[in-house]
Amino acid sequence: DHRPPRCELGAIWCAHAPGGYASSTSELDAAKLVLEQLLPSSLADTFNLVLDDAAAPNSFTIRAAVDGAPGQTEVVSSSGLGLTAGVHDYLKSAGGSLAWDATGGCSFPPLVAPPDADEPITKTTPFDFVYLNNVCTFGYSGMWWWDWDRWEHELNLMAMNGVNMPLLILGQEYIWNQVWTQDFNISQDDVDSFNAGPAYAAWFYMGNLQSWEGPITQG
Repeated sequence: DHRPPRCELGAIWCAHAPGGYASSTSELDAAKLVLEQLLPSSLADTFNLVLDDAAAPNSFTIRAAVDGAPGQTEVVSSSGLGLTAGVHDYLKSAGGSLAWDATGGCSFPPLVAPPDADEPITKTTPFDFVYLNNVCTFGYSGMWWWDWDRWEHELNLMAMNGVNMPLLILGQEYIWNQVWTQDFNISQDDVDSFNAGPAYAAWFYMGNLQSWEGPITQG
């Protein structure tokens, strides 16, 4: 499989979508990739991720690894997001933190010891969906102008927090543009004069204003 890493990362959400197509292999690889990209390698290597279809849904178990290197912590879940959320939960219990740069950024303990062999930790959530963002987030946080590196970091943080329903509205304006110009035969000039610019798109989407600091670029 020669897909770039960003495609592997997407697999961690594709498996949760209706009719999701991600295989268990790609979902496990995606979870491992998140750890590789977020954690120091010496810390990421202490976690052994196990994707187990028989595990209870919406849960993870953290235990001392039975197989693998001595001192490894094994995280078991039925989903890739369960694995990454489990690692994050265990890191927090050891004093680690995963956050946006503006709220302190990421900090990690140098190493994390596994739980006692006879005391595994299992946590379950009653929620099938973990939601993130609203339309204002894109304007206030400048998400319209993020490059891939910034988006990849955000996706990794989502995965570590078990987010499986993020609001991602980038590109929605393109679909609207196609509908208005092709299906309703509205001229591009009229569409451009109605659209607000990207910095005000949230308020435009909510029907609060129009034409302000527009148009939206086509590039």
